[in-house]
Amino acid sequence: TLHSITVLIDEMNDLLEHMPIHEKETLVRAMELCPEQVTNVDKVRFLRRMEFDPKAAAQRYVACWDRRRELFGEDHWHLPLTLEGALQRDTVALARGVLHVLGKDVSGRGVVYYDPGRHDWNLYSVDSMLRAHWYFVETCSEQSDDGVDVVGIVNQRNESMANFSRKYCMHVLDIERRYLPVRISGIHGCHPNFFFGECIAPVLKFLMKKEWRLLFQIHRGLGREVVDKLTSFGIPRDIIPSSIGGDRNLDIASWLETRRSLHL
Repeated sequence: TLHSITVLIDEMNDLLEHMPIHEKETLVRAMELCPEQVTNVDKVRFLRRMEFDPKAAAQRYVACWDRRRELFGEDHWHLPLTLEGALQRDTVALARGVLHVLGKDVSGRGVVYYDPGRHDWNLYSVDSMLRAHWYFVETCSEQSDDGVDVVGIVNQRNESMANFSRKYCMHVLDIERRYLPVRISGIHGCHPNFFFGECIAPVLKFLMKKEWRLLFQIHRGLGREVVDKLTSFGIPRDIIPSSIGGDRNLDIASWLETRRSLHL
């Protein structure tokens, strides 16, 4: 209930207030530099992510600010998480089309698309793509009904050694596992090729926690067969990208331009 959430927010805020200064240095700086970003609305997402445990939510909230400062750097971490703010240096990574926000599934969870075959590590750094990933996943989760749950669709058709980065995979999993107020509710790997099965799958199996491995579904077959499998998991056909057999024609340039025009 609203009353219960208010009580939990008060408890979380009390824990944050009494936390030793050296443990929350970045959060304190954020309250000075960008107080409009330190909101109870955001803290509710952390509470939801941590199953309404105020102590765990407070710890994750502080850790998220610390990781944000480390990844975005001293000149940008406190800026709004917008294309013209903290992401202003990452245009190439954002526009590459590796990631896209698709909409929601029938359960109201945000759906994000990841096409690792589009990576070109000569064009941007791992940190730049990690910042782009942060932006897309945050945007996706904020659009979900509960502000937390996200489902991923991965196009594995064109993965190769040239576009694979173990460092990127490791840090992406770490960001979503330890820092963001995001819960990965399902991962759907579509059209896996030989390289994925022989090279990437063993690495991911090693890096992923057991509960994530259980959430990972592999879908093989023709385009229609894969789409039918995705729809059986509650993902509407009209948001599934045409690159894996669905109806959605992705246009990352237009999507970014719309976001930019809205100062998002």
